[in-house]
Order: sequence, then C-alpha cells, then structure tokens
Amino acid sequence: MQNSMLSLASAVVLTACGGSGAGADVAAPGSSTSVYRYAGSVQCEGGGLSLTESQRQLTDAGIQVLSAACGIDGNAYPTVCGAPDGRIRIFEVPNAQSQLASAIGFEPLSNLPSPSQADCQ
Repeated sequence: MQNSMLSLASAVVLTACGGSGAGADVAAPGSSTSVYRYAGSVQCEGGGLSLTESQRQLTDAGIQVLSAACGIDGNAYPTVCGAPDGRIRIFEVPNAQSQLASAIGFEPLSNLPSPSQADCQ
C-alpha cells in the first residue's frame, strides 16, 4: 500500500497535467505533500470543478502548486445517475503549506485507500 502511494505521488510530480507552468521549481523529494479534493462531478451528468478551477482555490489562498493531475479515489460506487463518481483533483504542495491546504478543504492523498491518476473529464 505504502509503495503504491509513493508511486502515485511520484507519478503526480513527474506527469503533471497542469502544474504552475514551465520552469516551475520542483520541490526536493520528501519536501512536498500530495493533497486532493473531490471534483464534485456525478455519474451521467459530469459537472464539478475543472482542474484549473480547483488549482485556483489553492493559489488564491497563497499555496504554491508544484504539480496538478486528475484522478479517481479508488472507492467503489453503485452505478446510479446522479451519484458521486469518485473523480478527484490531485495537487503536490510544499509540506509547509499542507496545513493551509487542509484548512481550505483539501485532504492528504494518503487518506484514500487506492487513488490513481485518470484523464481529466
């Protein structure tokens, strides 16, 4: 489990699909934390916040985003239109800013049982 979380965190850093732009400083290993927030989308309807909109919540709070990716939480959901779909937005932030991210509703990615990256929808 811990190896899969480490692999996912590494994948988020290495294959970001948003981040803070070209030439952004990438934190040294171990000096950043992966956080997530649910997109707010539902089955059959989609919706919710885009990766960019979710990232803006962090940057508006003064939190540096080192990388950004879309993903799924790894939980099973019954197939029902209007029910949650498990889509999340994953961000790598400096350790020093992880508590601030938590204060505005982002959770440590390590809280999820088996998250994975997925295409942004």
